[in-house]
Amino acid sequence: MLFCLLLDRFLELWNFGWRYTDQDQTLLWYGSMETAAGRLHEPRWYGQDYNSMMESWLAAPFTGLGADPAIVLPLVTTVLFLLPFLVLSVWALRSKRYLAANAILLLPIMLQYTWTMTASMPRGWVQGIAIGIWVWPMLRTRTTSGLSTGWWRGILAGLIMAIAVWHNPNVLVLIGSMLLCLSWPALRQFDWKRIGGLVLKILPGLLLAWPFFRWTSNWYARNHTFDFHQSIDWDWSLNNLQQGLGLLDKFLDVFGLINPHSPSGYLGWLAFLVLSIVAGRYSSRGTVTLIACALVVVLSLGVGKLLDGTESVFYGYNRMFLAVPVVIAMAWTSIRLSWHKAGWLLPVLACWFTLESSIILYGQVFQEFWKVVPTQIQDQSYPESVSFLRMRSAKMDSVVKAEQPSLIILPKEELPLAYAYAAWYPESVDLLAPEADRRTWILFRHRETPASACLLFLPESGRAGSYRGFGELIRPESDQPIYDYLRAEGMAVRDY
Repeated sequence: MLFCLLLDRFLELWNFGWRYTDQDQTLLWYGSMETAAGRLHEPRWYGQDYNSMMESWLAAPFTGLGADPAIVLPLVTTVLFLLPFLVLSVWALRSKRYLAANAILLLPIMLQYTWTMTASMPRGWVQGIAIGIWVWPMLRTRTTSGLSTGWWRGILAGLIMAIAVWHNPNVLVLIGSMLLCLSWPALRQFDWKRIGGLVLKILPGLLLAWPFFRWTSNWYARNHTFDFHQSIDWDWSLNNLQQGLGLLDKFLDVFGLINPHSPSGYLGWLAFLVLSIVAGRYSSRGTVTLIACALVVVLSLGVGKLLDGTESVFYGYNRMFLAVPVVIAMAWTSIRLSWHKAGWLLPVLACWFTLESSIILYGQVFQEFWKVVPTQIQDQSYPESVSFLRMRSAKMDSVVKAEQPSLIILPKEELPLAYAYAAWYPESVDLLAPEADRRTWILFRHRETPASACLLFLPESGRAGSYRGFGELIRPESDQPIYDYLRAEGMAVRDY
């Protein structure tokens, strides 16, 4: 089962994760190189006061040794995506629930390709879930109550929750469902003493993390120009909930467990239903966990940020609900059916889904999907071919060596090129898109650079040359500071 899972992930990386990228992913490539060099410019994701660069931090030891960030970052993200399933599977295995352990490993293989593609993109979407899953072994025991009574475990669980939410709030779907799952026996018996005890044990861990939350918040308040990407609506409202329910068809489309256009679409749903019913038969925890997850998902649609998405995998609606498959796996830990009765069927299903992925999902479906991506994507996240981006970076480097500029100015549509070039050629000159570049420290660095020492990239007509052509590089005939020159020429420069 584990072999099929790893093979499935490798096929996805080979056909998508290592082939296509966008500006946020290339920013993480650059972040890994900066981290490896000991330069930590901001406490959170570059240019915003939420999310983090955790994937870059984890990749830094490898990119610092010369590994290609375009290979390492998707691999790190894939490991983070698989980690919750491995933790739950090992827990079930140690509890001698062998069928549950294998069913949990089957689940990521059953997911439809929009989920697995999203889960391989280093965009800061899976790191909170990879941290939050460790609350399970902290609080879940194999006793009758199933809930740990130790103070230190409770405090550590609270601290883990806070750290996970700090990295990405999309983990709240997992944490909310997990707490209800763990406390269900006490809730069912109206044992408020045990529930209150759990809250009191978790609370100190949450309070321990509070000073760090305040420090990062104050850091961006003091350095407000670094908080470039501020258009985020975290408020919950009935109006947002109504809009979210109106988009339910798009959310339901990404909630499919297997590609609906594949021959095994109904087989995937049948396997999901059977395993979930079996989990509920052995323990009401499984049923309650799935119901809790559904309620949390519906209520979360009232948060404005969750309505911000497209039908494209590069900015899809499902990025905020990547914890849903983990919650399903958590419900399946209740399965106690003996291995010899149905265990042989799971490896057969795993082999079939993996074979189908290699032949269908990563063949025709990927080719068809890629044809429509440019028409679906929003302006903030241009998809790029890694090989084409690598070729353009090499050509840009040859221009740099010939012209010896102090800085190259790019339009905002070329941010993937700016970040990728900085990751692949860290000792070269800066490529800067002053209208929307998140690297505020580079804006500061060049505010006195004369325009005559710079090159301006003029893209060919069309979509800023992101896919076709390389455009033209010109040197301004002016000794004005570069940003003054750009403003005088009617070009935008962000506040810094």
